[in-house]
Amino acid sequence: MGRYTLARPRHRRNPCQVSANLLAAKQGPINTKSFGERIITAAWHSRPSWYLRTSEDHMIDPEAQAATARRMNATLTSVPSSQVAMLARPQDVVAVIVKAVAAPRPAVAQR
Repeated sequence: MGRYTLARPRHRRNPCQVSANLLAAKQGPINTKSFGERIITAAWHSRPSWYLRTSEDHMIDPEAQAATARRMNATLTSVPSSQVAMLARPQDVVAVIVKAVAAPRPAVAQR
């Protein structure tokens, strides 16, 4: 069985310590075993994808985020935020989700 870790948000601009602590408590532990599991085909190979790039992220380089979005052929949106954009820029996060939900979906073969 994999080991569990609890990631605590670390960001330069703490929008609200109470919210950050709540996020750390509610996000739940990460099963590190999942990092070693193999994915045969990622969904972004055949499905539309969206990527929210956080330009002030100190955990994942913003250029690496942009490269990942390009590789995925994702619709890229950049926001001036740390990796916890859902706390620092919730309206921007909601806007990306709303655009993704409203986008046309590809036909899926019925089984």
